[in-house]
Amino acid sequence: MRPSYALAALFAGLVVLVSCLVLGFWIGSGDETAPDAGPAAAPALAGARAVETSETSRSSVADPEQPAAAAAEPAAPAASPAAAVTGKLHVVVHNERGSALAGCSVSAAEHDGVTDATGSATFTVAAGRTFVVVTPPKDSALRTRSGWQTVRADTTTELTIVLAPDAHTLFWARLVAAENGRALPDAGVRVQPRNSQLRSDAEGFVQVAIEDDNTWLDAKIAGRSACRILPEPGHETRATALPVPLALGSTLSVHVVDAAQAAVTDVAVELRIEPWEFQCPSAARARGEALVFRASSDLGGRLTFADLPIGVSLDVTTRAPASFAAVAAQRWVLAKTQEERRIVLAPAASVTGKVTDGAGAPVAGVAVQANAADGPTMPRVLNTADPAHRTTSADDGTFRLSGLGAGRWWIGIPYDRRYRPASVAIEVPAGGSVEVDLHAIAGLPIAGRALAPDGKPAFGVPLELLIDGEFVTGTRTDAEGSFRFANLGAGTCTLRTDQFEAELGLPEPLKVEAGNEQVELRLIAVNGSISGRTMGSSSAWIMAIRRGGDSVLGSGCELDGSFFYRGMRAGTWDLSASDRSGRAACQAGVQVLPGRETAGVLLMLAPAALIAPRHGKADEFVVRNGDHVAWMDNLERGAAGEARVPPGTWTVVFLLDGVEVSRRDVTVRAGDERIVDGDR
Repeated sequence: MRPSYALAALFAGLVVLVSCLVLGFWIGSGDETAPDAGPAAAPALAGARAVETSETSRSSVADPEQPAAAAAEPAAPAASPAAAVTGKLHVVVHNERGSALAGCSVSAAEHDGVTDATGSATFTVAAGRTFVVVTPPKDSALRTRSGWQTVRADTTTELTIVLAPDAHTLFWARLVAAENGRALPDAGVRVQPRNSQLRSDAEGFVQVAIEDDNTWLDAKIAGRSACRILPEPGHETRATALPVPLALGSTLSVHVVDAAQAAVTDVAVELRIEPWEFQCPSAARARGEALVFRASSDLGGRLTFADLPIGVSLDVTTRAPASFAAVAAQRWVLAKTQEERRIVLAPAASVTGKVTDGAGAPVAGVAVQANAADGPTMPRVLNTADPAHRTTSADDGTFRLSGLGAGRWWIGIPYDRRYRPASVAIEVPAGGSVEVDLHAIAGLPIAGRALAPDGKPAFGVPLELLIDGEFVTGTRTDAEGSFRFANLGAGTCTLRTDQFEAELGLPEPLKVEAGNEQVELRLIAVNGSISGRTMGSSSAWIMAIRRGGDSVLGSGCELDGSFFYRGMRAGTWDLSASDRSGRAACQAGVQVLPGRETAGVLLMLAPAALIAPRHGKADEFVVRNGDHVAWMDNLERGAAGEARVPPGTWTVVFLLDGVEVSRRDVTVRAGDERIVDGDR
């Protein structure tokens, strides 16, 4: 995975939060009617303008959307808190006919209210992003609406919310045998997430009322592999029912033995199938949880799984008794209706030892871990280890790591800010034990100050510390611009400013020797921002991609359709927007200048096409037209990606580890759904 998708990495502080928020945007959002945007060519940057921003204010305010840096240093003494900055939020609630809705419950942050006869409610809230929920009166046939809205300081932010009818859409599907198209009657179908049960009729048809676009159906019939049915528009009648072929399933027999080929009992095996591996249609947006099969070996070391899908990836995890080494995760693909697999367990090895301080006294509560050697050189700081290979030292300083396989391991104390990282390399014999002594002692600091271009202290600047190119820890500067990283090992470290948060930052990462407490960071304006509005939808997802690099940002627009991206590296960016109703817009070539805001960007959503790239080996795809990048995303092996783009001709580029492996040109019209296979 490329570094840009650690967002997906800003969005691993946001991985769980963003998923929930995106879902909130799709569910129950009453979109406005989109105007026809015409041909595919990206519109000119009408109305966009650069607006000067204050570098001082940018350097002294932390972004409320972004999480604090992982494993941050203990905060330095903070300045006296300033008075809270607030603004007013004026909410007006209408129905789709434009009539005011009285009696709606409205919550904004910690504030609650009810709309009056004009459909209005006003709140004084902290400036910044506020989560707003509007609930119609009890027994109303309208749908709840929720989402984020930015409230400007010392001003009134006007927000109009339109509540759509809580209508249910009919969806029809027809279950048939994959091998001959024969109808499959009386098949069990469970509607999720409401967990209601249906059965197909005599001709294989099933009908369900869809509440929202997060609904799915899990179909199951004995002897056939499960299928997840994803309702999509165009299948509202029996005559237009979605055909759902259910393939014959595979029966898998697994035999678990030890190194002497003797059966091993009570070994738990779990098979996990990701949602996109067994869904219909295959190119639709995946929904729901993975499908999981579990079983344990009997006295003969055998276990059996039935009705597994053929030709898809099964992620296999094995939990063996403590006397055996942990088994690495595997991936199986079944090819026949009857299959066999064998799991061979190796005897467990262990590492025992003691953690002491510089004077030889035992140290309790110290994290100790084992990392399988992944190269000839031991890293200066161990990265995260498997939970089974982590422990803490006891009151007498002793520790034990068990369940290790034979081979080379790094055993050590990971960086935890309390002690200097320490590791040793050992060879672990099969079934044997090795003793190791570790020392928990103080390390060297790196400290200094960060200064804004005017020479004043830069407060709240996010800093990251890397060792050998790997992120170790992070912190923010205090009111005096000061920062400190403690207990580092000797050697060269790298300091860099977070590239997605503040406008001020280091032009390039800075190499610093551990022990240097007089580091001076001269910050300059390296980032700018973009603000604008979506037209035709107030529930769009917006992606910003920087040309000539791998910076990718993504978020949902606000309830009023506006968006604001800060902390964008100076350069040329392409913006794309899409919503779940099948509309999209692109804005190519938006210029971002250091310390400035490019404002007034308009994204006019209109009926679009869905491109679903897939490739057997590629791990990423890019949809582009010349230099203009409309979409970029990761690819799961065997699963189709998804990109909504305006009509026109696009090139889909498939990448593996950042290197192009194939490309395909595709011309699409509004409403098209096109699978683009990079293997053909």
